[in-house]
Amino acid sequence: MLINRNVQKVINVIVIVGLLGLIAGGAVMVLPSDSPLGPLMGKIFNSKDIFVNFVGTLDPVEVAQAVNEDPEMVVELLALLDAGQIANAVNQNEVFLCEMVAALDPEVVAIAVNENPDLVTDLLGYLDIEVIADIINSNADFLVDIVNSLDASEVAYIINNSESFANELITYINPTLIANVINNNPTFVTQIVGLINAEVIAQALNENPDMLSEVVSLLNPQVAALAVNSNGQVLTRILSLLDAKVLASVVNANGRFLVDVFAYLDPGVIASVLNNNQDMMYDVVSLLEPQFIASILNNQTFVTRVIGFLSPGAIAGSINANAGFVTSLIGDMDPGMVAGAVSNNAPWVEALIGELDGTQLGSIMDSNSAFLVDFVGALSTGTVADIVNGNQVWVTDLVGQLDPAVLGGVLSDNA
Repeated sequence: MLINRNVQKVINVIVIVGLLGLIAGGAVMVLPSDSPLGPLMGKIFNSKDIFVNFVGTLDPVEVAQAVNEDPEMVVELLALLDAGQIANAVNQNEVFLCEMVAALDPEVVAIAVNENPDLVTDLLGYLDIEVIADIINSNADFLVDIVNSLDASEVAYIINNSESFANELITYINPTLIANVINNNPTFVTQIVGLINAEVIAQALNENPDMLSEVVSLLNPQVAALAVNSNGQVLTRILSLLDAKVLASVVNANGRFLVDVFAYLDPGVIASVLNNNQDMMYDVVSLLEPQFIASILNNQTFVTRVIGFLSPGAIAGSINANAGFVTSLIGDMDPGMVAGAVSNNAPWVEALIGELDGTQLGSIMDSNSAFLVDFVGALSTGTVADIVNGNQVWVTDLVGQLDPAVLGGVLSDNA
């Protein structure tokens, strides 16, 4: 369930990326190809009226061709232009820019952005967010292509220094477009997740739960898992800043995606994130749907591998604090899967039992007699003996809380 968020951090980035491309184009729309007058043109078009009015008379396709043929001039001119004047031209010529961006070479625009991060950062403060969002949403293919040529570190710098703009812009962007950018640029996404401030990512996710949920439903599980596996420390920090209700709503709405993505995740990374966010775990568990969590846990291969990395204390704390949830969860789980995971992690289970509240666990077991009958029958007797022998006091306390009829049924069926 951590996956969504992680992957979702990237969303902020993607949106800004599209914006970057059209900014570069807007700045050079007045230049003929191969012109040697970059510095002079920069001074002339720093006049607000000249620049804005002139843009309105140009042919967007011809301007795009000029930009595509002379990327060096684009870089040179951008360094000389005033961010405010570029923003005025962009804000007042939305239709022109939509047409021009469609004709631009994404690689050329990416070069301009990569070499002028400070200008782009300044520019964002002047732009009309709704105009930019319309331009981005109207040029989906361009956005997907340009991301592949952008420098992740430069884009991260721009986003980290434009937090307010990024968080507001994200609310206007088409979730399908964001998902397409992520799915088609796994390397870029993996790199930039580790470079963006966790605070920026967490705020964007907390303020846009509906969009986040929709984007997650459209993501490629393998791409999402790659970003997660490569950025464990960043994800740990982001998780500590997330709203538990937002996270739980996204998880509950995307069961199929999470079941698929677990097959690609690194158990060590996931365990580390969980172990370092125990308070968040307690809050989120109480808000999740037991049937969905059971569908993930029934993936025995993953569960068996990840258990060895988890902190018994962290897991016990969640169980002790959410007895009702655990009771419902057990009723939806595969006894054979649970038994297999327990048998393969006896020392860990023994440590876990020492941390559990015997009264709570007794209540959970009383409410799931059918599950326990099947579960006990599937367990390795040696594993059970080791656990019981290593936790005499706890077992004594537990037995005192059990329903004799349930206990008798389990013993009778496994004599």
